[in-house]
Amino acid sequence: MKYVLGNMLNGAGIQGLDPDAKGYINAVVAAGGTVSGAQRTAINTFIKGEKAASRWILQKRIYLPIWGVAAANAIDIVSLTSGTFVGNVTHNAGSVSTTAPTGHFLANATPASLGVNQADVSIWVLVASGIHEFSGCGGTSNSRLLLGRVSALNTAAIPSTTSIVPGSVDTQGINMASRIGSDLSLFQRKTSGWITPLTSTQANTTALPLFNPSFLGNFNANGVVTTARTSVGEYGSYGYGLGMTSVQAEAFSLALKSLFETATGIILP
Repeated sequence: MKYVLGNMLNGAGIQGLDPDAKGYINAVVAAGGTVSGAQRTAINTFIKGEKAASRWILQKRIYLPIWGVAAANAIDIVSLTSGTFVGNVTHNAGSVSTTAPTGHFLANATPASLGVNQADVSIWVLVASGIHEFSGCGGTSNSRLLLGRVSALNTAAIPSTTSIVPGSVDTQGINMASRIGSDLSLFQRKTSGWITPLTSTQANTTALPLFNPSFLGNFNANGVVTTARTSVGEYGSYGYGLGMTSVQAEAFSLALKSLFETATGIILP
């Protein structure tokens, strides 16, 4: 009876639950997280919706660090493998944050190992509050997978020279950078709506860096994670995968917004 009841609480006994949703929910619970009925439904709705829209295959890593437990927060929804939190990271109710320059999260796979390349790639972060500085990884020359902010400028670099959106310091909400072929775009989703602050055409001859992307405000530069953070953001989700068109990115960001808000009760800025 205990086994059956435990499985039902974790989602295994609920009819209509997507197998990937069930696997993720059970992994979170096994890692010490508590998943409510509303959260189970939100996760199931998100994954089913992404599959129905043929976007699930584009997502290679999706992290949802809302559980208040490091082991549960490190689990990737797509593969159920775990990344690594390093340094002083605070596991809040609904987000993760750090006040230490060295605190960061390393994803568990390089983009290339997941079939992602410089002509077909995206990276995104959900900033619940504060400021997002950098996420991603950088190699030699123009080998970059970066999404972030420099001083008063939002930036995206995939994989060549940095493309800059002048005069925009507000990186709260869902920030996304995507490249398909030579077309690079920077997107942003807020409660107020969806915008495309940047579109740029750049050569894609330089391969992506062979390093694991780093999140929470520092990026992995040639295998050494930067410690140049000057501000703090609270992160509710982040990930990377294949490139998304503007239509795909807009729909994905809306689905992610719904998942985050339903699962945490926190409204996107």
